[in-house]
Amino acid sequence: PSLLAKAESIDTAADPAGAVTAWQQVLATMPTGARERPRALLGLGEALVTASRSDEALPILKQVEHARDARPDQRARATTLLGSALADANRIDDAKAKLADAIAAWRNISPRGGAQEAIALNILATAHFAAGDLAEAERIGVQSIDLYRKSGAPEDAELVGFIGNMSTITLQARKLEASEAYAREAMTLAGRILPEDHPTAIVALTNWVAVLAAQNRREESVDILKRIAVLREKRFGPDYPPLAITYNNLARNLLFLGRAAEGEPYARRAVAIGEKTRDPADQVLAAFRDNLADQLVDLGRESDSVEIRRRAIAGLGNGNQQRAMRLRASLGKTLLKMGDDEGARQQFDLVDQWQARTLPETHPDRIEIRSYAVLLAARIGKPDAREKLAALASDIERELFANADPDRRASSVPDLLARLLDASWLVGDRDTGFRVAQLMALDEAGRAIYAVSARTAARLPEAAALIRRRQDLLAERDRSTQAALRAFGKGGADYR
Repeated sequence: PSLLAKAESIDTAADPAGAVTAWQQVLATMPTGARERPRALLGLGEALVTASRSDEALPILKQVEHARDARPDQRARATTLLGSALADANRIDDAKAKLADAIAAWRNISPRGGAQEAIALNILATAHFAAGDLAEAERIGVQSIDLYRKSGAPEDAELVGFIGNMSTITLQARKLEASEAYAREAMTLAGRILPEDHPTAIVALTNWVAVLAAQNRREESVDILKRIAVLREKRFGPDYPPLAITYNNLARNLLFLGRAAEGEPYARRAVAIGEKTRDPADQVLAAFRDNLADQLVDLGRESDSVEIRRRAIAGLGNGNQQRAMRLRASLGKTLLKMGDDEGARQQFDLVDQWQARTLPETHPDRIEIRSYAVLLAARIGKPDAREKLAALASDIERELFANADPDRRASSVPDLLARLLDASWLVGDRDTGFRVAQLMALDEAGRAIYAVSARTAARLPEAAALIRRRQDLLAERDRSTQAALRAFGKGGADYR
């Protein structure tokens, strides 16, 4: 009984590792047929799910779900947690089905609905989010918050988490104002009812960081991420897995700000924690290594970055080929930069073969790899390079410009167009080169206009200055263009 009381006194959300240990001690001393065994198994299963050890939680929770001596509410809670564990394991369809069972079980227990049904609904919203069904995720998420509040449950960490999830869902749906409102609400509520270092309060801060990143307010993001790192390390120690995610995000923000020298140590700490706490084939560990490689490339240490990316690819083995191909694409770009055309070609060929089986010809990722293939073909003088260049330019114009808003084009598009421009010079295709140059000008103008409108929408004071600067730049470009035309015109050349 004393061990049971100790286990139940632990806040599982705040100390999942401590809760796992406590419930394991309870079960180690409890007879197999003890009346409280379902309760202890449920406690251990919940602690394992919270500690991101879902594979271990699944068989334990199934015992509770099918235990004859478990109460209906215990079985329903086990079903809810099973849905969460399945979602964590990326078994989304299984998770949806299990959560539907959980919602039905809670309605049988409380026909008018209650807090536990709201929790199951919120996890279901997360599963729809993971499946890319943002509209359904948002609808269910709103429903879960309304039901939780109507149930009479107190304002607590669960509610903060619900609201934070809505910030994430609406941000992914590109509803920036709604996402910012949810993030502010979650932070305000967490600040009022939770300790600063409570895991849910920290997650509320990370949601706010995501909103700032969407508004390109990375300087503010860096300061908050540094604070999150301090809180997580102080509360959970230097090897806490979510701490690695914080370090990784901090490094990426610093990289975007042109501060790779400051970001690289954080990226290395993320990799070190990941290597201690994750399976070698884990895709998150691969992402940490990929980020470290990006930092090294920015610092001019391409050879070191190649070694890191090869380790990441080897670690993945035959798992998660999508992540592996992203790594190979990045590796190919670095090898190309280093002048290793043959090594780059090998990587791009592997990516192209995989993409040919999984993506349409005009998918943005496919287009990017095709651009590298065209550039390499132009460099070595392959006879079909000119034909492939013209076809790719047409696909880019149609797919990335005619059918897409400026803010939906990937940040890699300017580099992609530059590769095509280089290829057009190499094969002597002036007409395609001119088309690509026009697209480059259109892309630059669209991005600048979108950046101004985004900052205006965010009510940032520098918006007016940006607009004035944009007008100055346009005027300067007009003057320089006219000067160039006059210079070329004297010789009667084709001066488009």
